[in-house]
Formats: sequence, C-alpha cells, structure tokens
Amino acid sequence: MESGNIVEYIDRQKIMCAVVLEVKNQRLRLLTESNREVNLSPNRLAHTYKTRLDLSMGRNKMVDTLKEIVGRRNALINNVDIKELWEVLNTEQEWIDLKTMTEFCFPDSPNDDHESAVVRAFFKNRFYFKFQRDRFFPNTQDQVERKIAHEREAARRNRIIQEGGDWLANVINDNDPLIPEDKLEIVDLLNSFYLFGREHKNYDLGRAILARAGIDPDEELFNVLIKLGVFRENENIDLYRYDIATVFPDEVNEYTTRLIASSQDSLDTTHRKDLTMLPLMTIDGQMTLDFDDAIS
Repeated sequence: MESGNIVEYIDRQKIMCAVVLEVKNQRLRLLTESNREVNLSPNRLAHTYKTRLDLSMGRNKMVDTLKEIVGRRNALINNVDIKELWEVLNTEQEWIDLKTMTEFCFPDSPNDDHESAVVRAFFKNRFYFKFQRDRFFPNTQDQVERKIAHEREAARRNRIIQEGGDWLANVINDNDPLIPEDKLEIVDLLNSFYLFGREHKNYDLGRAILARAGIDPDEELFNVLIKLGVFRENENIDLYRYDIATVFPDEVNEYTTRLIASSQDSLDTTHRKDLTMLPLMTIDGQMTLDFDDAIS
C-alpha cells in the first residue's frame, strides 16, 4: 500500500472511492470522492486497485478525478447480470475470486474499473451470492427464494409504515376522517396494537407507524381510534382485550322471547308501587354510568 493508490471502502452501506494520501503507523489517511479526509485501518478497505493518482495535482483535481472514476464504474454496473451469472455458477457451490468473476462479466481486457463495477454490482444485489472481500459464493435456490421473499416483505413493511404514518398524521387534523378501503388493514393493526401491546405480533410495525405519524401510543392513540369510530369515548376496553361477548347469543334471545310471550302476567305492574321518586345514596363515583352500589 502506497500513497496515491486508489482504494474503496464501505461507509454507511455505500462504497466510497478514495486516494491514499499517507500511510503511517498501520493507518491510512484518505481523501474521498466527497472531498473528506478520513483515517482508516487497511482492514477496512473493500478493495485496493493498481490505479494511482499523482498527489501533486492538488486536492480539487484529485477529488474531480475520483468523481470521474466513480462515474465510469457505476456506468459499468448495468453490464453485470448477476442473476444470469448465478444460473450458470450456482451448481458449482465454490468460492469465485474477483479476478475470475470480472473476466466472466468483462472478457475483453478488464481493468480496475471493471473490477470495481463487479464489486459494486454484487454489493448492491445480494440475493444470489455471498459477498466477501474479493470473492463470491453462489447461494442455493432455497436461499435465493428466502432472500427475495424477505426483501419483498421489508419493502411491504416500509410502504405500510410510510403510507400509514402519513395518513394517520392527516387524521389528527381532520374533524370527521373517513377510512379508505386501503387503510382498513392499518386501522385493524392499530386496534390490536392498542388492545394487546407488546403481545401483538405486529407490535414493532404498529409502533413504527405511530412514530412516523407523531402519535404517542400511550397518550394519544385511544383518542385517534375514537375519532376513527373504532371505539366509543367510554368504551369498556377489557371486553375486547379479553374477548368477552358484548351481545347475547341468538339462542338466548330466542329463549327470552318465548319466556316473555308465555309469562305476560309477570309483567303486570298493576299491583306494583313506583318508588323512583325516592332519593338514592350511592358509593359509586361521580362519573360512573352504572349505579350498582346504592341504598334508598
């Protein structure tokens, strides 16, 4: 490793191109394509290339040159058909080095730009190959299918968070919000989230939606669900939380109807005295709706 070498490293899930300004005490001082200086261990490098820059050209010129190099390399990515490579190579189940893989993709005199394009393409698409420094290993058919399914689920989850969160944020400011057909799933999810909390299978998803909408799950969610017509203001939440029936079954209603029809005399109030004018004293709270502990 010498000053002037072009190198690449991974920073925040992005491949960065840089030139080595100085090698000192097993550390590299680099100038990146974004005109930043960073200090790295050589172990952080994803790849080192033969291409070198003349450090005497000046900082601005070096940054411009790095940007030109990155542009060329990114343009070559479209020539790397990873799925087609996998279809040819997956039966081998052997590690393939970067030089060989580059020759598969660019058979006519490949150079550093071609090698970088291969690295960038495989870094971007990780469905078909395991990717380690300068080598690749084809995934099995089952692994590929699971990775693709996982990616689709992640994309679906992100879409739900984004669209659901943005819609809820608008609901807060709407006096009479309507629930579109495509948001019924969101409302059902938030209903279950409120009732069951961490026990709900989609707890993390619900929390992410609320975070995007800026809604406090403990202080504000219940009022949002009231506004959406899911709950009434004085809803007995435990009935839903513990799946307690709120209506009598049909057979009970039918039996009651028959009982009333056969016992009309028992409903005769002729010999009853109306005492509803008497004052009551109750130990129930002032806000209660059910006075069941009282004397008159």
